[in-house]
Amino acid sequence: ATTPTQYENAHRHLAYWIPWIDWTQIKNSGPNDALHLDSFLAHHYTFPDFAASKQTFDDMCKGKEDTCLLIPWISRDSMFEKMRESAGTLHIKELEGTGYTIIQSLAIGRPVFLKRSYSAGKRLMNWCIEGESAIFFDTKEEFDQKLEKYLNDREYRHRLQESSAQIVRRSIDN
Repeated sequence: ATTPTQYENAHRHLAYWIPWIDWTQIKNSGPNDALHLDSFLAHHYTFPDFAASKQTFDDMCKGKEDTCLLIPWISRDSMFEKMRESAGTLHIKELEGTGYTIIQSLAIGRPVFLKRSYSAGKRLMNWCIEGESAIFFDTKEEFDQKLEKYLNDREYRHRLQESSAQIVRRSIDN
């Protein structure tokens, strides 16, 4: 589960694969009026970048504890239910190639908030499209501004929630 870029200098043989998703299990929940983002960072506590990602989460969400929720490790079914109950997913894990949590959130109809620097050049950019299925930011100020618009503009939020599920299903064709 390590990104291929870590091995490029070692000249290892790499297999690039396309994710397979069980669309029947991850159904589009339709738009909702929840006013919080969930982060499933705790599901990645064994990854080498966990401490740095947790610090980034804490920095980004300081003062927004009711709006940005860090979900503890829970079962897969419980995770899907939490996603359905949220407005979107805040994903700040630095080491990611495909991004199953991202795909799952989009499939349920919940756009993702991602650091632009983290996302550049990654395969997830095939299904994370600015203003359609994802909201990108570089700074805390930009995150705060975009989060406020997303949560306060119901029409915009519902449009992104609907388009998220459509875009990921078009992008990942089993």
